Amino acid sequence: MRTIYVDEGNVFHPLTKIAVTLLLGFTPFYSMNSLLSWLIVALLALAFCLEKEFYKALKALIVFALLSFLQSNYLGTDFGPLTFLISFAVILKVLYLPLLAAEWLISTTDVGSLLAAFAQIKVPQAVSIPLAVMFRFFPAFKEEVQEIRQAMKVRGISLKQPLQYLESLAVPLLISASRLADDLAEAAETKGIMNPVKKTHYREMSFKFRDVLYIVIILAVMLGGMLCLN
Repeated sequence: MRTIYVDEGNVFHPLTKIAVTLLLGFTPFYSMNSLLSWLIVALLALAFCLEKEFYKALKALIVFALLSFLQSNYLGTDFGPLTFLISFAVILKVLYLPLLAAEWLISTTDVGSLLAAFAQIKVPQAVSIPLAVMFRFFPAFKEEVQEIRQAMKVRGISLKQPLQYLESLAVPLLISASRLADDLAEAAETKGIMNPVKKTHYREMSFKFRDVLYIVIILAVMLGGMLCLN
């Protein structure tokens, strides 16, 4: 059976998103120029817009602006209990680029496209299927968190009682995480992880010029950030 191609509006190849996420994973290990950091955030926001995730593009710019403002104006200032939050914001800014790239990867890539992309580069099914199934853990876990928080809100549990809030949030999350792990293991079996027969994919993925251009631009900006250190 041949592979059927259905264009569902995915602008970038899944491997492009994975490559960008891996590249930006090195950015916390050196201090990048603020302007170049803004350029990468703008490129990721553009990628969100091209994937029609306009809210996430706007949120990315606003959050990075807020983190940059806190780092520039309040780093090293003693604000009592708020000092910890400012320090946390600075740490988050250091990790923001790879986290934002990971969010782009997870929120704009479906499992079918990811499996088809892995098949293109001959990733063994024993590796690609577990990765693809695990890939769905984060969105499912996020939905569980939202549902638990809504239930807590109905019961009148808020941050005004921090210990009760943490207990009411942590215990259901641990149970939900365990249940999700079992469900994902069953999903891997359903997808035929033990079946060595070559799979038929509904989507046919292909690299385009924009994929190569986007990776080259991200890599060039990162190299520029490294050269600015010398």
